[in-house]
Amino acid sequence: MKNYSLGILFGLTLGMIPAHAIILFGLDNSANQTDPGTGVPFESVARLSNGSGTYGGSGIYLGNGYILTAHHVGPFSSVTFDGITSYSHDGVAPTQIGTTDMKIFRLTSMPSVAAVQLYTGSSELSGSGTLVGWGVGRDPATPLDTAVVPWGDNSTSEKRWGLNTPMGVYDDFRTGIHTFDILYSTLGASGAVPPGLGDSEAAATLLDSGAGLFQFLDSTWYLTGLATTLTISSPGLTSTFGKDVTAVLTPAVFPDTDTEIALFEDAGDINIFARVGSYSGDINAMIPEPSAMLLTSPALLLLLRRRRCRTRH
Repeated sequence: MKNYSLGILFGLTLGMIPAHAIILFGLDNSANQTDPGTGVPFESVARLSNGSGTYGGSGIYLGNGYILTAHHVGPFSSVTFDGITSYSHDGVAPTQIGTTDMKIFRLTSMPSVAAVQLYTGSSELSGSGTLVGWGVGRDPATPLDTAVVPWGDNSTSEKRWGLNTPMGVYDDFRTGIHTFDILYSTLGASGAVPPGLGDSEAAATLLDSGAGLFQFLDSTWYLTGLATTLTISSPGLTSTFGKDVTAVLTPAVFPDTDTEIALFEDAGDINIFARVGSYSGDINAMIPEPSAMLLTSPALLLLLRRRRCRTRH
């Protein structure tokens, strides 16, 4: 039996290689690099980088110039959605959402991508989702359809999508300085329990922090989860798809919890997502409406004063 450790999807603080796309179970690094055409907001997932171009993680566009990402990601100064056009961080320190591993920051200009819809319900376990992120890809030398996939180097740098199914929820999950509600999934391809999702089954990897888990619920694509944490095989950085593994997170690892996340024999790794539905109200409260943002403009206030003066005459 393999030993397991909890691995945070660290960003630049580890000085790791540039970010790449998520790992797919049975497809190579050239697959799933374009919008799947299902309606999932593929174009609204950004890559975060610092001034030297070193990648730090992923982020989700919320509208009005605001980006949602994992709290532990950084430092970063620029954002790109297509790998070509860059947008600048406004330099104001990001705002953490409560005690969660999530934060929001603002760009200096509006990107030409759609804002995502945040989920507010509780039906995330009713179906599969689509994960979109810029994390490390598979080692190109690894054969396809193998259960243990070593993470790759900087040979791939494209955004990628894949499938991942939320298997459970967990309140007040604690890791490091963060405490928050989560969704969690397992990697169960190749006939493992829970059932796999075929060749496009996706594993979050290093630098996928802030990647989005999207689900089509009530006839709408919603952001239901934000990638924050995963379990990895020890030693080495790999994704394990249901191969001779018992993945269990217990109170011994998280002493402030009173229950455990106990999964199946041969279940594979655990991917953990901040549960967006628990915090959608807090997130939306941090994003002013366009009209409110305009009214804070000194130039606009001066223009309104002048118009009022003309009206009086």
